[in-house]
Amino acid sequence: MILYVNGDSHSCGDDLTDPEGAWPNVLAKKLNYDLINHAQTGGSNPSVLRTTENFLDQNHSSDQLFVIIGWTGWEREEWEHQGCYYNVNASGRNIVPKDLADRYKKWVIDQNDESRSKKSKILHQAIFKLHQNLTNKKIPHLFFNALMPFQHEALHNVDCQFDWGDNYLKPYNNDYAYYWFLKNQGYASNKLYHHNESAQHCWAEFLYSYIQQHQII
Repeated sequence: MILYVNGDSHSCGDDLTDPEGAWPNVLAKKLNYDLINHAQTGGSNPSVLRTTENFLDQNHSSDQLFVIIGWTGWEREEWEHQGCYYNVNASGRNIVPKDLADRYKKWVIDQNDESRSKKSKILHQAIFKLHQNLTNKKIPHLFFNALMPFQHEALHNVDCQFDWGDNYLKPYNNDYAYYWFLKNQGYASNKLYHHNESAQHCWAEFLYSYIQQHQII
């Protein structure tokens, strides 16, 4: 069996002394699964969607898959330029080609609650479509928020919320986002909001318990 993981820096073990201490590695060992981890530092949700869908299209053993995705900040975008993909966020520190530099500077300035809300709404639908695709293919999967819940009206309006079954870990509750869950458990992060091996093990144990309790696989 294969554990396929995608997401951002929280799912690829940034700033760990031993990368093997990252939660995907810990969880894969507990499950006795092989691990394929496509999470990347600074990854955006559009990038996660694209690379996950590409992986699913190219994979011919979907009955051997378990997919876990940690969704990142809603302001992040992926830009395609001359055949290459660039993830951008509002930090203002992303490295982009010179001919994208002015666009990126303006984009950072334009990020606000309204723009994040619009992207959150669009991604809410796109992520649900992926959930439906995985469900139709009978691929077990589990989603969680790495940093924050959705940031549009679905957060507070139940009429706008989707029924994810047990496949999305409390998507409208900030306390179950990776970062805030660990913070509430007493784990401190560094200045880049990354956690150490102990916190990563805690998250792996939490996911493992959730998977067992809800019979995700």
